[in-house]
Amino acid sequence: MKISFSITRVTLLVLLFTFCGGLYSVGVSPVFILDDGPNLSELDYVKKHHSVLEFLSQGSAGPLGRPVSLLSFALQADEYPNATNFKYINIFIHLLIGIFIYHLLNLIGRLLEWKNQKVFWISFIGTALWLLSPIQVSTVLYVIQRMAQLSVLFIVIGLVAYLKGREWLSQGKLHQGYWLASLGLIVAGLLALFSKENGILIILYVWVIEATLLQSMSQPKGWLIWKSIFIYTPVAIIMGYFVVTFQPEFAYSNRAFNMTERLLSESRVLFSYLGNILVPGFFHSFNLFQDDYAISKSLFDPPITIIAVISWIILFFSALLLRKKATFFSFGVLWFLAGHALESTIVPLILYFEHRNYLALLGPLVALIVFLSYLIQSVRLTPIIRNSFLGLAMGWSLIIIISTASEISLWQNPLLQGVHWAEEKPLSRFAQSHAASLFLTLKQPQKALEYYQHMVNVFSDDPAPYTLWLFAACKYEEIPQPEMELVFKRFLNAKESIHIATGLDPLLTAFTTEDKCKRFPPEVLDKILSNLVANPNLTDNRGLMYVFYANWTAYKGDYSLAIKYIDEAFKYQITKKDIAKLQKLAWLMQLGLYEDAISYIKQLRKEFNTIENKVHASYLDSLEKIAVDLVKMRKENP
Repeated sequence: MKISFSITRVTLLVLLFTFCGGLYSVGVSPVFILDDGPNLSELDYVKKHHSVLEFLSQGSAGPLGRPVSLLSFALQADEYPNATNFKYINIFIHLLIGIFIYHLLNLIGRLLEWKNQKVFWISFIGTALWLLSPIQVSTVLYVIQRMAQLSVLFIVIGLVAYLKGREWLSQGKLHQGYWLASLGLIVAGLLALFSKENGILIILYVWVIEATLLQSMSQPKGWLIWKSIFIYTPVAIIMGYFVVTFQPEFAYSNRAFNMTERLLSESRVLFSYLGNILVPGFFHSFNLFQDDYAISKSLFDPPITIIAVISWIILFFSALLLRKKATFFSFGVLWFLAGHALESTIVPLILYFEHRNYLALLGPLVALIVFLSYLIQSVRLTPIIRNSFLGLAMGWSLIIIISTASEISLWQNPLLQGVHWAEEKPLSRFAQSHAASLFLTLKQPQKALEYYQHMVNVFSDDPAPYTLWLFAACKYEEIPQPEMELVFKRFLNAKESIHIATGLDPLLTAFTTEDKCKRFPPEVLDKILSNLVANPNLTDNRGLMYVFYANWTAYKGDYSLAIKYIDEAFKYQITKKDIAKLQKLAWLMQLGLYEDAISYIKQLRKEFNTIENKVHASYLDSLEKIAVDLVKMRKENP
């Protein structure tokens, strides 16, 4: 009997993972979209120059650089710019996480001393629903979200190691148990953290498991000390870090909402997520672009905000108070909130993104599965009612699979997908510009123009649509020029926004590459950049505007002015500051200021961190040698 059940179990698992992998492969296309480009475009340079270390050091997607995630992309540099195999690797990672989630749920069942069959079925169904939930699709098939995937992979590995260590501790194997739990959390936690910053949430997940599912387990000798070191102390350090360093007025300067508005809005967002997890697509449509999500301006604007806030307060405190009587309810609520503790609270990110649920949804799913299994097996209910619940569970599972298949099929055709998202989200900048870029790729500029004109009319404070329009007009004569006076005025009066640089980078490229933009004189870009620098509304983006202006003036040959502008940029926070400093060094050399260049090289070696020094060592050495030789030559031949 045991052998038969074991064979059945293995067969079902193989069928599940085969089905999931096959289903997701339907949505694979060779096209990169959105943030894939800015984050992965340098893979072409890696492919040509084998500069993996330089690629890792330039990571700007997060404050820690996310080197583990970038390394995974660098290993595929030879396949760039075809996205096909990148997406297959994402699918493989999704399946690999599923394997560890199955082991995670298995360990929980064993620690709770469930019967073997119950352990398997809860683990199997929980894993299946996690793998096949439609809210997961954009995380798996959007290449750049591999960062979220890898972070979750290492979190789950760390949790499996911790739970296995916990099992050994319960068996009296103190030395092995503490070592495995500790080492698992440290190593896997660091790998998760350097894949994406929310890897730090592994600590909260451990706390949730301990506070709910394992609260009744016996505590071995030294357990309080272990929890203090691995749970309470890290949580205190993280909270202290945010209290000391977080500056809301600066962090939110380029957002359309402040911190209070974000927290109020997130109370509604979290219920939208839950709705899409439990009833796919009913409360909120699946869409990669959610930048049009309505902001809660106060507790009563919109009125649903006050209900959402009060509901979450009740749910949170109920979860704490009912940990013993309604353990899995508490687990589901607290796990979900732990998963959103970073990206859905004070950090000034866009309000809504489906990938934030990648691991957070596991808690509510498992809680619901346990509740339904209780109802189906309850002797207090009549067979008809129990069978009704069984039918309800099977019907719900079928809806999940159908919804996922529908979402995956949309990813197979990027153009159809882009048009669908744009039609569904007329107030989303990202959805409109994405659709326009797809039509440009297909050399249908008139269709792209329709989206640019729509954006110019709808987003009256944003200059980004005009830069996209100008860039398209550079490439396609069929696209008429916009009214330039309106363009210049828009840049001079633009409000702070993360979208300003969206079209500016390709526009600058269009003016400076060999195939130059011939439809507009250089004075057009001069006027745009000077208006941006003079714009009194820009604060957070001003440094970036000076970088653009410096590069443009250097291209025109005015290196003195370029140095002046890049020095202005250094007064503000800018990404890839080391590259900007190397640009300044090159301009000093162009001006023949070799002694200044030698001094600046010494300064850079002090300012650069270890990785930056290693990456740029050969470049600095070669320029220093040239500068020293030229200074010597000048002295010998005055």
